[in-house]
Amino acid sequence: MSYFFFGTLMDADVMEAVIGRPLPPAWARPARLSGYRRVCLREEPFPVLVPAAGMSVLGIVVDWLNAEDIDRVLFFESIEYAPLEVIVAVDGGGRESAMVFADSGAAERRDTPWDITVWAARQKAEDLRLTRLWMAFYGRYDIATANRLWDEAVTAGRPLEDLLRSASAG
Repeated sequence: MSYFFFGTLMDADVMEAVIGRPLPPAWARPARLSGYRRVCLREEPFPVLVPAAGMSVLGIVVDWLNAEDIDRVLFFESIEYAPLEVIVAVDGGGRESAMVFADSGAAERRDTPWDITVWAARQKAEDLRLTRLWMAFYGRYDIATANRLWDEAVTAGRPLEDLLRSASAG
């Protein structure tokens, strides 16, 4: 199965941090998803897709992910996203079926367009640090528990690195 990515997983460093292994050469193909636009989540620097007639979103298609990679991506996407099968136009004029992680409705969104170049300049370094911390919970906690622990640490003003030390000790 192919997967269409439209946000931070278009970035090779983020994808590598999520799947926990080096990417293969030529790891992604450019693609376009019609009938949607990309906007920011209200409290997060991440995008979601919203239906929008006459619009489209540029992204990438990846077709080499194995079962563990998919499980890790599902963990990364957490509760804000839900898998949805779509048809994308790939470079060269072809169309193919792909899974996309669409808005699950679990988080509020803004009507602000999301742009990967703006994200990379302003937020990538911090998001990559947080991605590595979050993915350290993969295999230690289920998504619900990881979300609860993360939210409790943020609310308490605890350094997120403390969560990793606690998870490693437990």
